[in-house]
Amino acid sequence: MPLPFRSALTGAVALLTLLGSATPAAADNRNDPNWAGYAFEGTTGSFSRVLAEWVQPSGECPEPDTRMYAASWVGLDGYRGTTVEQTGTTARCSEDGQISYFAWYQMYPDPPVRYADPVQPGDRLMAQVSYLPDEDEFELDMWDWTRRWAESTFQRVPEGHTALRRTAEVVVEDPKRAQNAWWPMTRFSRIDFRNCQVNGSPIGDLPDPLVLTMRRDQVNRARPTRLFDSGRAFQVNWEHS
Repeated sequence: MPLPFRSALTGAVALLTLLGSATPAAADNRNDPNWAGYAFEGTTGSFSRVLAEWVQPSGECPEPDTRMYAASWVGLDGYRGTTVEQTGTTARCSEDGQISYFAWYQMYPDPPVRYADPVQPGDRLMAQVSYLPDEDEFELDMWDWTRRWAESTFQRVPEGHTALRRTAEVVVEDPKRAQNAWWPMTRFSRIDFRNCQVNGSPIGDLPDPLVLTMRRDQVNRARPTRLFDSGRAFQVNWEHS
């Protein structure tokens, strides 16, 4: 359901200026076949809100006759879980070498739902996923400050599944196309995640973050930097499709 832009702006958190650098204590560096970024693990019910801002990078399609994807998103669950409540943007290369950009949300294992709103390189974006305990549902919000649109949807987990809320994520993903097989990743220079929060706190304040490098077939695909901006920001650098 589209939100009036002014209403969305009133409820949003403003962009912050760089204040310094932060290194998470006891960071756990791991390889993951299709995620790059930061994830956080806890016990059941530990996480109720995740938020981040980023600028949509320009993508390139270096491999002809091949679909390619690079998705930036925030979410709850998903890491070692059977559900994911997530929203973000994707840069998609089609087989004819054309690139498109779009925003979406997903209540995995249901398929993603694409928004019709325009997204282009350079757009300033913000995404948020919140758990609403009174309704036992999730609010998934997406804002594009540059094009002045906002979307909000309220969703329950798919029937037969339970959202444990044991993890939270801010990541870049290269989606699967089959079991143990992934699409090549759309080329981008880097993605700058800013104002990253979990449960209302900077992600640098959370203990034991999982720092995920996207690596498969003995090749690094994308890698996150250390946190900066007082533990609120990091970058993901593209390395290989």
